[in-house]
Amino acid sequence: MIANIIALFALNTAPLSAQKPIVIPGGAGHFDFMNIDAKNHLVLACHPGKSALAVLDITTGKTRDISIGTEVNGVSVDSAKHMLYAAGPGNKLVAINSKTMEVTGALPLDGPGDCVQFDHKRGVVYIDNDDGTHLWIVDAKTLKLTGTVAIKEAPEYMELDNGKGLIFQAIKSTSTVQVIDCDAKKVTREYTLGLLTSPHGLVLDDKVR
Repeated sequence: MIANIIALFALNTAPLSAQKPIVIPGGAGHFDFMNIDAKNHLVLACHPGKSALAVLDITTGKTRDISIGTEVNGVSVDSAKHMLYAAGPGNKLVAINSKTMEVTGALPLDGPGDCVQFDHKRGVVYIDNDDGTHLWIVDAKTLKLTGTVAIKEAPEYMELDNGKGLIFQAIKSTSTVQVIDCDAKKVTREYTLGLLTSPHGLVLDDKVR
């Protein structure tokens, strides 16, 4: 074992290597959540400091900072229909055509949004209420509110398991992850995180169940 470790260091290789930074043309301004449209080869980064969405075309390497007229913290993707859904401090959900990058519709929300997830199986968009106590459910086609889910205060990132119909919602205030049943539209389980406090991010490994 020790010999293997010595040999690894002798190769002078690192598991990760820094690449040249990608500069976003919109200028200075804080960023928030990122997402990827794998089908259409786009990386999307919310740029609330500029009321914009930063877009990187993976194929060409070109970057754009698209003004969308409102601050957004989270963005989700409907690759099949070339749509993006974003929400944030602007107290609204906006729908964006990913081909033209034009805002095609908006829904006012009764508070600031944070993380956004698109559920292609149910045709809805989930938005958690930043520092609030609920999650909005919106019909993706009509942009109409169809329901809410009560959660604990101060949600951060959430991950959607489409296969099982579950949302895993990180909660800062209680250092927990709440599990939401998408069909029942309620919290059914909760995991405490021990020494990990104020969770902001999580990821779902859908190959390990």
